[in-house]
Amino acid sequence: MWNKLFGGKKKEEEKLALPSLPAGFKQTISNSLGSKAIPVLPDSAQRIFMVVTDPDSQALDFVAAIEGDEGLSSKIIKIANSVYYDRGNGSQSVVEAVATIGTNELRNILGASTLSALFPSTHPLRDQLWEHNVAVAVFSRELAARKAAGRENEAFLGGLLHDVGKLLLLEINSTQYEMILKKAGRNGSFTAEEEEVYPFNHCELGQFIGELWNFSDELKMVMRLHHDPLEDLQRASLPLIVKAADLIAHKLRIGFPSGLTTLQNNASLKVFEALEKLEISSDGARNLIKDFGKLFDEEKERLQMA
Repeated sequence: MWNKLFGGKKKEEEKLALPSLPAGFKQTISNSLGSKAIPVLPDSAQRIFMVVTDPDSQALDFVAAIEGDEGLSSKIIKIANSVYYDRGNGSQSVVEAVATIGTNELRNILGASTLSALFPSTHPLRDQLWEHNVAVAVFSRELAARKAAGRENEAFLGGLLHDVGKLLLLEINSTQYEMILKKAGRNGSFTAEEEEVYPFNHCELGQFIGELWNFSDELKMVMRLHHDPLEDLQRASLPLIVKAADLIAHKLRIGFPSGLTTLQNNASLKVFEALEKLEISSDGARNLIKDFGKLFDEEKERLQMA
Protein backbone atom coordinates (compact mmCIF):
# COMPACT_ATOMS: atom_id res chain seq x y z
CA MET A 1 0.00 0.00 0.00
CA TRP A 2 2.81 2.43 0.90
CA ASN A 3 4.16 2.31 -2.64
CA LYS A 4 0.81 3.37 -4.11
CA LEU A 5 1.34 6.93 -2.87
CA PHE A 6 5.02 7.12 -2.16
CA GLY A 7 6.58 6.18 -5.48
CA GLY A 8 5.53 2.63 -6.23
CA LYS A 9 5.64 0.68 -9.51
CA LYS A 10 3.64 2.19 -12.39
CA LYS A 11 2.38 0.93 -15.71
CA GLU A 12 4.66 1.64 -18.66
CA GLU A 13 2.55 4.53 -19.97
CA GLU A 14 2.55 6.19 -16.55
CA LYS A 15 6.31 6.29 -16.05
CA LEU A 16 6.83 10.03 -15.97
CA ALA A 17 10.08 11.48 -14.72
CA LEU A 18 10.27 14.69 -12.73
CA PRO A 19 13.82 15.79 -11.91
CA SER A 20 14.37 16.65 -8.27
CA LEU A 21 14.85 20.29 -7.46
CA PRO A 22 18.55 21.24 -7.33
CA ALA A 23 19.99 21.25 -3.82
CA GLY A 24 20.94 24.91 -4.14
CA PHE A 25 17.39 25.87 -5.10
CA LYS A 26 15.98 23.93 -2.16
CA GLN A 27 18.32 25.84 0.11
CA THR A 28 17.15 29.10 -1.45
CA ILE A 29 13.54 28.21 -0.62
CA SER A 30 14.47 27.23 2.94
CA ASN A 31 16.45 30.43 3.46
CA SER A 32 13.60 32.55 2.11
CA LEU A 33 10.83 30.96 4.17
CA GLY A 34 12.73 29.76 7.22
CA SER A 35 13.92 26.24 7.92
CA LYS A 36 10.83 25.36 9.99
CA ALA A 37 8.20 26.94 7.73
CA ILE A 38 7.17 23.75 5.94
CA PRO A 39 5.14 21.46 8.20
CA VAL A 40 6.42 17.96 8.82
CA LEU A 41 4.00 15.33 7.53
CA PRO A 42 2.92 13.38 10.63
CA ASP A 43 2.86 9.59 10.56
CA SER A 44 -0.92 9.70 10.98
CA ALA A 45 -1.24 11.88 7.85
CA GLN A 46 1.00 9.51 5.88
CA ARG A 47 -1.24 6.60 6.85
CA ILE A 48 -4.36 8.50 5.79
CA PHE A 49 -2.90 9.50 2.42
CA MET A 50 -1.85 5.89 1.81
CA VAL A 51 -5.28 4.49 2.55
CA VAL A 52 -7.27 7.03 0.54
CA THR A 53 -5.20 6.56 -2.63
CA ASP A 54 -5.04 2.77 -2.53
CA PRO A 55 -8.00 1.31 -4.49
CA ASP A 56 -7.53 -1.96 -2.60
CA SER A 57 -8.07 -0.40 0.85
CA GLN A 58 -10.77 -2.15 2.86
CA ALA A 59 -12.97 -0.83 5.67
CA LEU A 60 -10.60 -2.18 8.32
CA ASP A 61 -7.70 -0.28 6.72
CA PHE A 62 -9.68 2.93 7.15
CA VAL A 63 -10.52 2.05 10.74
CA ALA A 64 -6.87 1.41 11.60
CA ALA A 65 -5.71 4.67 10.00
CA ILE A 66 -8.41 6.76 11.68
CA GLU A 67 -7.99 5.21 15.12
CA GLY A 68 -4.32 6.24 15.08
CA ASP A 69 -5.44 9.87 15.50
CA GLU A 70 -7.74 10.64 18.43
CA GLY A 71 -8.86 14.01 17.06
CA LEU A 72 -9.63 12.54 13.66
CA SER A 73 -11.56 9.68 15.25
CA SER A 74 -13.84 12.14 17.04
CA LYS A 75 -14.34 14.15 13.85
CA ILE A 76 -15.27 11.11 11.75
CA ILE A 77 -17.78 9.91 14.35
CA LYS A 78 -19.29 13.41 14.43
CA ILE A 79 -19.56 13.48 10.63
CA ALA A 80 -21.16 10.03 10.62
CA ASN A 81 -23.80 11.34 13.03
CA SER A 82 -24.54 14.41 10.89
CA VAL A 83 -27.73 14.85 8.87
CA TYR A 84 -25.80 13.90 5.72
CA TYR A 85 -25.02 10.34 6.80
CA ASP A 86 -26.88 9.26 9.93
CA ARG A 87 -29.56 6.67 9.23
CA GLY A 88 -31.09 6.89 12.69
CA ASN A 89 -28.85 4.35 14.42
CA GLY A 90 -26.07 6.69 15.57
CA SER A 91 -22.34 5.89 15.48
CA GLN A 92 -20.47 5.46 18.74
CA SER A 93 -17.20 4.05 17.39
CA VAL A 94 -14.89 4.47 14.42
CA VAL A 95 -15.97 1.06 13.11
CA GLU A 96 -19.61 2.16 13.11
CA ALA A 97 -18.72 5.54 11.57
CA VAL A 98 -16.79 3.91 8.71
CA ALA A 99 -19.73 1.59 8.01
CA THR A 100 -22.16 4.53 8.06
CA ILE A 101 -20.19 6.86 5.79
CA GLY A 102 -18.79 4.22 3.44
CA THR A 103 -15.26 3.96 2.13
CA ASN A 104 -15.85 5.92 -1.10
CA GLU A 105 -17.06 9.01 0.76
CA LEU A 106 -14.39 8.52 3.43
CA ARG A 107 -11.59 8.77 0.87
CA ASN A 108 -12.67 12.30 0.02
CA ILE A 109 -13.41 13.37 3.59
CA LEU A 110 -10.15 12.02 5.00
CA GLY A 111 -7.99 13.50 2.25
CA ALA A 112 -9.57 16.92 2.74
CA SER A 113 -9.48 16.76 6.53
CA THR A 114 -5.84 15.70 6.70
CA LEU A 115 -4.55 18.37 4.34
CA SER A 116 -6.73 21.09 5.86
CA ALA A 117 -5.31 20.40 9.33
CA LEU A 118 -1.76 20.99 8.06
CA PHE A 119 -2.59 24.56 6.98
CA PRO A 120 -4.90 26.01 9.65
CA SER A 121 -4.65 29.74 8.83
CA THR A 122 -7.67 31.76 10.00
CA HIS A 123 -7.26 34.42 7.29
CA PRO A 124 -10.46 34.77 5.18
CA LEU A 125 -8.46 34.16 2.02
CA ARG A 126 -7.59 30.70 3.29
CA ASP A 127 -11.25 29.64 3.07
CA GLN A 128 -11.38 30.89 -0.51
CA LEU A 129 -8.23 29.01 -1.49
CA TRP A 130 -9.50 25.91 0.25
CA GLU A 131 -12.88 26.03 -1.49
CA HIS A 132 -11.05 26.26 -4.81
CA ASN A 133 -8.84 23.28 -3.93
CA VAL A 134 -11.85 21.19 -2.96
CA ALA A 135 -13.59 22.08 -6.23
CA VAL A 136 -10.49 21.11 -8.22
CA ALA A 137 -10.34 17.83 -6.29
CA VAL A 138 -13.98 17.01 -7.08
CA PHE A 139 -13.61 17.95 -10.75
CA SER A 140 -10.33 15.99 -11.04
CA ARG A 141 -12.03 12.91 -9.63
CA GLU A 142 -14.89 13.22 -12.12
CA LEU A 143 -12.56 13.78 -15.09
CA ALA A 144 -10.48 10.77 -14.04
CA ALA A 145 -13.64 8.64 -13.88
CA ARG A 146 -14.22 9.53 -17.53
CA LYS A 147 -10.67 9.53 -18.88
CA ALA A 148 -8.42 7.60 -16.45
CA ALA A 149 -10.61 4.98 -14.81
CA GLY A 150 -9.15 3.55 -11.63
CA ARG A 151 -7.27 6.73 -10.76
CA GLU A 152 -10.14 8.72 -9.29
CA ASN A 153 -8.79 8.68 -5.74
CA GLU A 154 -5.30 9.80 -6.73
CA ALA A 155 -6.85 12.50 -8.92
CA PHE A 156 -8.92 13.79 -6.00
CA LEU A 157 -5.83 14.02 -3.81
CA GLY A 158 -3.89 15.66 -6.64
CA GLY A 159 -6.62 18.28 -6.91
CA LEU A 160 -6.45 18.97 -3.19
CA LEU A 161 -2.66 19.24 -3.29
CA HIS A 162 -2.17 21.24 -6.50
CA ASP A 163 -2.05 24.63 -4.75
CA VAL A 164 -0.41 23.51 -1.52
CA GLY A 165 2.34 26.07 -2.19
CA LYS A 166 -0.24 28.87 -2.05
CA LEU A 167 -1.60 27.57 1.24
CA LEU A 168 1.88 27.63 2.75
CA LEU A 169 2.69 31.14 1.47
CA LEU A 170 -0.60 32.37 2.93
CA GLU A 171 0.21 30.63 6.21
CA ILE A 172 3.60 32.33 6.42
CA ASN A 173 2.57 35.89 5.46
CA SER A 174 -1.13 36.35 4.78
CA THR A 175 -0.96 40.10 4.12
CA GLN A 176 1.76 39.69 1.53
CA TYR A 177 0.04 36.82 -0.23
CA GLU A 178 -3.24 38.71 -0.34
CA MET A 179 -1.42 41.46 -2.25
CA ILE A 180 0.05 38.87 -4.63
CA LEU A 181 -3.41 37.44 -5.26
CA LYS A 182 -4.91 40.83 -6.08
CA LYS A 183 -2.13 41.61 -8.55
CA ALA A 184 -2.43 38.16 -10.12
CA GLY A 185 -6.15 38.72 -10.64
CA ARG A 186 -5.45 41.85 -12.63
CA ASN A 187 -2.39 40.60 -14.52
CA GLY A 188 -3.50 37.01 -15.06
CA SER A 189 -0.52 35.16 -13.56
CA PHE A 190 -0.01 33.85 -10.04
CA THR A 191 3.50 32.64 -10.73
CA ALA A 192 4.74 35.92 -12.21
CA GLU A 193 3.49 37.91 -9.22
CA GLU A 194 4.92 35.39 -6.75
CA GLU A 195 8.32 35.65 -8.43
CA GLU A 196 8.25 39.42 -7.91
CA VAL A 197 8.32 38.74 -4.16
CA TYR A 198 10.03 35.35 -3.77
CA PRO A 199 12.87 33.63 -5.65
CA PHE A 200 10.38 30.85 -6.55
CA ASN A 201 6.67 30.37 -7.28
CA HIS A 202 3.98 28.25 -5.64
CA CYS A 203 4.45 25.45 -8.20
CA GLU A 204 8.15 25.07 -7.36
CA LEU A 205 7.32 25.33 -3.67
CA GLY A 206 4.70 22.63 -4.16
CA GLN A 207 7.27 20.28 -5.66
CA PHE A 208 9.61 21.03 -2.75
CA ILE A 209 6.86 20.13 -0.27
CA GLY A 210 6.10 16.96 -2.26
CA GLU A 211 9.75 15.93 -2.09
CA LEU A 212 9.93 16.56 1.65
CA TRP A 213 6.75 14.55 2.14
CA ASN A 214 8.04 11.77 -0.14
CA PHE A 215 5.09 11.83 -2.53
CA SER A 216 5.04 9.93 -5.82
CA ASP A 217 6.46 11.56 -8.94
CA GLU A 218 3.03 12.03 -10.47
CA LEU A 219 1.62 13.85 -7.44
CA LYS A 220 4.71 16.05 -7.41
CA MET A 221 4.16 16.67 -11.12
CA VAL A 222 0.63 17.86 -10.40
CA MET A 223 1.96 20.30 -7.82
CA ARG A 224 4.74 21.51 -10.14
CA LEU A 225 3.20 21.48 -13.63
CA HIS A 226 -0.42 22.64 -13.30
CA HIS A 227 0.50 26.09 -14.69
CA ASP A 228 2.62 24.69 -17.55
CA PRO A 229 1.40 25.07 -21.16
CA LEU A 230 -1.14 22.45 -22.20
CA GLU A 231 1.06 21.23 -25.06
CA ASP A 232 3.71 20.19 -22.52
CA LEU A 233 1.37 17.87 -20.62
CA GLN A 234 0.87 14.23 -21.56
CA ARG A 235 -2.59 13.26 -22.78
CA ALA A 236 -4.82 11.79 -20.02
CA SER A 237 -2.04 12.18 -17.44
CA LEU A 238 -2.85 13.23 -13.89
CA PRO A 239 -1.23 16.68 -14.34
CA LEU A 240 -3.42 17.37 -17.41
CA ILE A 241 -6.56 16.19 -15.62
CA VAL A 242 -5.87 18.44 -12.63
CA LYS A 243 -4.98 21.39 -14.86
CA ALA A 244 -8.29 21.00 -16.70
CA ALA A 245 -10.13 20.76 -13.38
CA ASP A 246 -8.31 23.88 -12.16
CA LEU A 247 -9.39 25.81 -15.25
CA ILE A 248 -13.00 24.67 -14.81
CA ALA A 249 -12.98 25.88 -11.19
CA HIS A 250 -11.57 29.25 -12.28
CA LYS A 251 -14.14 29.55 -15.08
CA LEU A 252 -16.89 28.85 -12.54
CA ARG A 253 -15.27 31.44 -10.22
CA ILE A 254 -15.11 29.00 -7.34
CA GLY A 255 -12.98 30.02 -4.40
CA PHE A 256 -11.79 33.43 -5.57
CA PRO A 257 -13.37 36.89 -5.44
CA SER A 258 -15.04 38.24 -8.56
CA GLY A 259 -12.36 40.91 -8.97
CA LEU A 260 -9.90 38.43 -10.51
CA THR A 261 -11.26 39.28 -13.94
CA THR A 262 -8.21 38.74 -16.14
CA LEU A 263 -7.37 35.42 -14.49
CA GLN A 264 -10.92 34.13 -14.83
CA ASN A 265 -11.26 35.33 -18.42
CA ASN A 266 -8.02 33.54 -19.32
CA ALA A 267 -9.37 30.35 -17.75
CA SER A 268 -12.57 30.64 -19.76
CA LEU A 269 -10.52 30.69 -22.95
CA LYS A 270 -8.14 27.86 -22.01
CA VAL A 271 -10.58 25.42 -20.45
CA PHE A 272 -12.02 24.22 -23.77
CA GLU A 273 -8.53 23.61 -25.12
CA ALA A 274 -7.69 21.55 -22.03
CA LEU A 275 -10.86 19.48 -22.31
CA GLU A 276 -10.28 18.99 -26.04
CA LYS A 277 -6.89 17.49 -25.18
CA LEU A 278 -8.82 15.08 -22.97
CA GLU A 279 -10.91 14.24 -26.08
CA ILE A 280 -14.02 16.04 -24.85
CA SER A 281 -15.83 17.98 -27.60
CA SER A 282 -16.84 21.63 -27.27
CA ASP A 283 -20.50 20.71 -26.77
CA GLY A 284 -19.53 18.00 -24.33
CA ALA A 285 -17.30 20.45 -22.47
CA ARG A 286 -20.10 23.00 -22.07
CA ASN A 287 -22.43 20.38 -20.64
CA LEU A 288 -19.70 18.97 -18.42
CA ILE A 289 -18.82 22.38 -16.95
CA LYS A 290 -22.48 23.04 -16.20
CA ASP A 291 -22.88 19.61 -14.58
CA PHE A 292 -19.70 20.05 -12.54
CA GLY A 293 -20.97 23.36 -11.16
CA LYS A 294 -24.14 21.64 -9.93
CA LEU A 295 -22.14 18.71 -8.55
CA PHE A 296 -19.89 20.98 -6.51
CA ASP A 297 -22.90 22.79 -5.05
CA GLU A 298 -24.18 19.40 -3.89
CA GLU A 299 -20.87 18.16 -2.45
CA LYS A 300 -19.21 21.23 -0.95
CA GLU A 301 -21.11 21.28 2.35
CA ARG A 302 -20.28 17.66 3.07
CA LEU A 303 -16.61 18.18 2.24
CA GLN A 304 -16.41 21.41 4.23
CA MET A 305 -17.27 19.40 7.35
CA ALA A 306 -13.85 17.79 6.94
